[in-house]
Amino acid sequence: MDEKNNNLKKLVDSSGYPFQLRIENEIRTADTRWNIITHEHPWKNISNETEGFIDVILGNNATRVVLECKRPRGGVWVFIISREEQVSVERFRICWAHCMPERKDLVDWDDFHVVPGSQESEFCIVRGHGDKTEPFLERLSKCVLSSTEALAHEELSLIRHPEFDRLRFFIPVIVTTAELKVCRLEPNQVSISDGSIKEPKFETVPWIRFRKSLSVYDTDKIGVATLKEITEKKERSIFIMNSTSLSHFLKSLEICSQAWGASPWEKARQIERMQENET
Repeated sequence: MDEKNNNLKKLVDSSGYPFQLRIENEIRTADTRWNIITHEHPWKNISNETEGFIDVILGNNATRVVLECKRPRGGVWVFIISREEQVSVERFRICWAHCMPERKDLVDWDDFHVVPGSQESEFCIVRGHGDKTEPFLERLSKCVLSSTEALAHEELSLIRHPEFDRLRFFIPVIVTTAELKVCRLEPNQVSISDGSIKEPKFETVPWIRFRKSLSVYDTDKIGVATLKEITEKKERSIFIMNSTSLSHFLKSLEICSQAWGASPWEKARQIERMQENET
């Protein structure tokens, strides 16, 4: 390859677009139930005035996967887990959207059982991003979450029916070339004097649930009595996965059931009716 073309190759390689196209090709050729609905989809969240493009949107019946592609060079993302007994969890906070005739649209987040299971962490360390005001994955996740909510509102406007209820689920996923590592540690094994860790356990994982209080919106105070409850209500979940595991992940990805009780949209509609009866 001559020098000119080599420089052009470096320019193309510096972009994340080839990786995104490769991910789309992987999805098309893999034997899964998921189809690519669209890519490079423009979005704008009117609640916080953020906007951008969703890399890839996947669909399977009433469920959507909001896929963000990230290709750091030689990256390693380390997730901390301080609960030694945790092996795998199935809970995942999903964005759901519900519309019904002559009622306002509802978009919210609630826990469901989602497979495949994985470990879950709220702390991620990415080399080269430790000097930022906000950690890298938190910044990226907030953008993906905002795009997910914007997509939920947009799709409700498309599927609204004058006679029937409509329901959609949205699962945010970040797929990356970075190696995903879990660091298991016991808090009592961390030095109180300098904060260093002793004998941590590291393992490579194909995917992990990143769960944290990431919502920046005011929380509905109904049923909330403490700061801890507010923090928990603002929790969101995002799947983080290594790109080589994407096909295997999609083959088993499924919303199995609600985590508990009646559906959250039914509860929300009951509250709506109660409030109307009080006025």
